[in-house]
Amino acid sequence: MGELEVEPLEHEICPTEQKPLATWRLSLILFSLCVGLMLSMMDNSIVSTSLYTISMEFGSLAEGIWTVLAYTLSYLGFAVIFAQLSDFTGRMFAVLGAFTVFIAFSIGCGFAQSLHQLIIFRTFQGVGGSGLYALTLIIALELSTSKTWPIISGLVGATIAIAGVLGPILGGILTEYASWRWIFWINAPCGVVPMIIFAIAWPKGQSHDHAIRKKITQFDLLGSLLLLAASVLVVFGLHEAGTGTYAWGSSVTVSTLVIGGLCWIALFTWSFVLSRPRWSQIAAIYPWDLFSCRVMLAGIISTMFTGFTFFVVIFNLPLRSQIVNGLSPAAAGVRLLPLLCATAVGSFLGGAASSKKNRTFHTFAIATAFVILGAGLLSTIPADFKIPGKVYGFEVIVGFGIGLTFSTISLLTTIQTTAHLHAVAQGIVSQVRVLGGSIGIAAANALFRVQSHKELQGILTEEQIGALQTSTKILNTLDAPEAQAVRQAYSDAFSQSMRVCTYMAAVAFIAALFTWQRNPPHKKH
Repeated sequence: MGELEVEPLEHEICPTEQKPLATWRLSLILFSLCVGLMLSMMDNSIVSTSLYTISMEFGSLAEGIWTVLAYTLSYLGFAVIFAQLSDFTGRMFAVLGAFTVFIAFSIGCGFAQSLHQLIIFRTFQGVGGSGLYALTLIIALELSTSKTWPIISGLVGATIAIAGVLGPILGGILTEYASWRWIFWINAPCGVVPMIIFAIAWPKGQSHDHAIRKKITQFDLLGSLLLLAASVLVVFGLHEAGTGTYAWGSSVTVSTLVIGGLCWIALFTWSFVLSRPRWSQIAAIYPWDLFSCRVMLAGIISTMFTGFTFFVVIFNLPLRSQIVNGLSPAAAGVRLLPLLCATAVGSFLGGAASSKKNRTFHTFAIATAFVILGAGLLSTIPADFKIPGKVYGFEVIVGFGIGLTFSTISLLTTIQTTAHLHAVAQGIVSQVRVLGGSIGIAAANALFRVQSHKELQGILTEEQIGALQTSTKILNTLDAPEAQAVRQAYSDAFSQSMRVCTYMAAVAFIAALFTWQRNPPHKKH
């Protein structure tokens, strides 16, 4: 594979050559984007915490899981689409549109009168959330300079980590002391204020995104549909089989995975077709240039596999604390603070390391090595009722590595792509991280299902074992020996998940090695 053509001569790490924004404008824009990013990322973890309560009100625990899955699938499928749409509408209108969709359907979720209504509203809420996620990463980097990039990358990384921690805490508090409906209604005031601030602070007239505007006739509609189908079908099939809703050999599982895989093949084939001069008038949703570039392809693959580990740790470590250690959702979330702080520090240092010279290869390799070590250590946690102090050190190791990858891949994407590919490239990075994480969660669910059936057969009924997939409250109905058996089973399943994460992180490390360049593009002096 060849090297992706970069802008000739010196290449700025900062993606924009325009005059930097006034400090007050930049601060307000970043505040607005980070609040939107936090709301969109922690929404699913908040709902996961309240899933049992929501499901019981509507009388269906089996269908209740779709309130989480619907958001995940739309969040996954629209990240790249929103990124490309921002090239047509401009960044400002894309952000305001994402805020509007997210807030409007959050309110709708709060007023839902049936589970089916809630699932539909959650699907559209995820569309808006995906836009906030992808556009924050794009715009934050575009508005950065070489001096502000380390701070901004650290801010974005910290926001992602904080969202993962605050979700379970906020969900537990609102569900216990108010109503589950407030987990959606709270998005309205928390979203409207930053949306207004963003609209006021965004520079008018000489908008930073005028230079990359494209004609709507260039929009890759077929590629967008293939991307949606490929992402949704694969994750749906893995999730439903992992939770036991359908057997792995069932027609539903096999057909969704096969059709999803064929859609991925069709998507890459279509991207190759669009790379031919005859079709150059269409802006591919997955530009072939990105995947014919060794460095970018390696970075994307590495990001997907580190996303696998990140999401499994963020979602399963608090769940382990609740099941094995008997903590409340809020207390379990607080125990993730070492991970949060380490992620923020890693994200800041990843940006700082390349502020004057392109060291993305070095930080990528170091980052994935830390993730391997941290995941491996987390797999050794014993099934004690009390959390060992060393667990917090393990969190620091894996969090630091993940934080490094956040800023490094964003910077690598900017260095390796020209302006017209920047937004869609950042969108792809955003999507593959969530794709990897979604596959990771599905794999963790499958491992827990296998382990619980293996260790709990004859101790719990089939209905009780199945209920453990969606709620920890069943523990309150068990006697002491049964509860201990569940704790042991989940501890063993978590250790297996962390071992799998270690293997996935090793793949990410190998992929990161392929980002090496003899003479990497760098900032001009």
